[in-house]
Amino acid sequence: MALSSGLAAFSSLLLTRQLSRRGGAWQTALGSVKAVRRGPRQQHLSSAPSLAGAAGASPSRSAVRARAGKREAGIGARGKGDGRNPLLAGVDAEEQETARRVLELADRSLTSFSVLHSSFLSPASQAAIMPILSNMADVSAALSGGYFQAERCRVSVGPTELMTAEGVNLDGSGDATDDALALAAGYPGAVAAVRVSGPFKHSQVSHGDFLGAVLGTGITRDKVGDVILLEGEGAQVIISPDLQDFLLSSLTAVHRVAVSVQPIPLSDLKVSPPRIETLRTVEASLRLDAVASAAFRLSRSKFTDLIAKGDVRVNWREAAKSGVALKSGDVVSVRGKGRCKIGEVTTTKKGRYAVELTRYV
Repeated sequence: MALSSGLAAFSSLLLTRQLSRRGGAWQTALGSVKAVRRGPRQQHLSSAPSLAGAAGASPSRSAVRARAGKREAGIGARGKGDGRNPLLAGVDAEEQETARRVLELADRSLTSFSVLHSSFLSPASQAAIMPILSNMADVSAALSGGYFQAERCRVSVGPTELMTAEGVNLDGSGDATDDALALAAGYPGAVAAVRVSGPFKHSQVSHGDFLGAVLGTGITRDKVGDVILLEGEGAQVIISPDLQDFLLSSLTAVHRVAVSVQPIPLSDLKVSPPRIETLRTVEASLRLDAVASAAFRLSRSKFTDLIAKGDVRVNWREAAKSGVALKSGDVVSVRGKGRCKIGEVTTTKKGRYAVELTRYV
């Protein structure tokens, strides 16, 4: 019995020395045991490739960091907690859903490392979403409307390095020169154009007639951009490229006049640059009816009537009251009379407001 106890103690001492000399090997063996205990499912999950790798995409490091930072901060497609996106806090309620969809588009553009395009948006929606996109890291956006100062545009959004590689005008600057017109068309391939031709010299057709005919084919409004009238000849229509062929075969008449439809390059659009007039007015207040009536050379009572009829918009939204206060940067548009932009506002020695105005006719 004593001999057995002695042999056991000697074996234990020998094992301890071996383990102390092979500590690294023991730790490796222990790790292997733990890995086995995790089971095949856990091992598969820990070694699975990323979604980007599985899809064959190769996003840049900056794009990956941007996505990770956005999701951590809650500024991805929806944000944290209650599903609200903190970036949408200052957006009007009626533009919230549109803005959310564009932010989701921006998130997907980083994931796929590609440039994506929204539906055609109204100027009000553009004004709501573009400032938000300009503050997002590694994401750039441009308005794609087909020509300089297009009203209805698609928002083209993608990783900055892809957008700048195409030479896209990202800040919306430029003038009515050939180079600026090319830049203002937006991201290449974002929009397409068709010419609708027919014998319209003796027919009274309007913008609404052409738009109604296009929508009558089954195309929805968010797939159609601006409609540019050609006096006595027809119109040019900006459209989503994937629907161009469909419109060529489906649109056969406008206002009971037979038409032909042909695709045209954006460079062939017949768009006259707007006539710009600058002026200055001094008013006792910055009320809409006071400042804008001076810009459009109308009496205040006449301008108030236009507001009541729903013909006046401020920043692309219908003006509900004549007493709303304007500020620098606001845009006032009047149906059939063009628009004006509020420039610098200063205060005179007598406490009145000197307002610089730019009117587009």
